[in-house]
Amino acid sequence: MPNNNETRVAMLNELVQAYYEIDNQIKAVTPQRELLNRSIKDLMNELKLTVHVANNIVATYKLQPKTNLNKEKVLVKLREYGMPDDFLRDCWETSEVQMLSVKKL
Repeated sequence: MPNNNETRVAMLNELVQAYYEIDNQIKAVTPQRELLNRSIKDLMNELKLTVHVANNIVATYKLQPKTNLNKEKVLVKLREYGMPDDFLRDCWETSEVQMLSVKKL
């Protein structure tokens, strides 16, 4: 009878294999999806449509403003106002992000 660790390793083996197969399927269709996405957006923009229904499937398109903070410009401005570098270093946050890479050996 397998012990708990052997069972968990067997489960991990199954999960990694399933993930690998699904990840490869996604990678195979992503370029097609991106091309279709860009083409639909371009056509709806060109036709000035916000909603389009095709065979009971609805596509909604809108232009949405996006604002991003340019950290480099902020740092330059703060330095111009005399903010010391050690203070600026204290403003940065560091966090850990879990990463996973699964590929065929």
